[in-house]
Amino acid sequence: MTSLVKRVGIPLTIAASVVLLAGCNDSKSSSGPSNSGGGDPKSAIYQKECQAMLPIFSDPNTPAASKDPEKVIAGLKAGPGWGAMTKQQQDDAVAGIRKAGTGSCN
Repeated sequence: MTSLVKRVGIPLTIAASVVLLAGCNDSKSSSGPSNSGGGDPKSAIYQKECQAMLPIFSDPNTPAASKDPEKVIAGLKAGPGWGAMTKQQQDDAVAGIRKAGTGSCN
């Protein structure tokens, strides 16, 4: 279990830190609203989440249960940083994790 915590917990902690730091930026952007799917593939949060989770999801040594993007998302939502994120940041984080589950961040 400790290995699982290291494999999933550390990237999630890093991702949560990135999300919280991203919230320090000016929330007004000239880039316009994100797509109707909620997550903006161009956002830093989307990319950071996807890049953090991609190696975990693609690692053959990672237990199958830890490769489920929805379980990772549930863990992120249960974390202390979730409530500090804006709705758009939450959408971007979720979309980035789901994209990593497809095996690519592109």
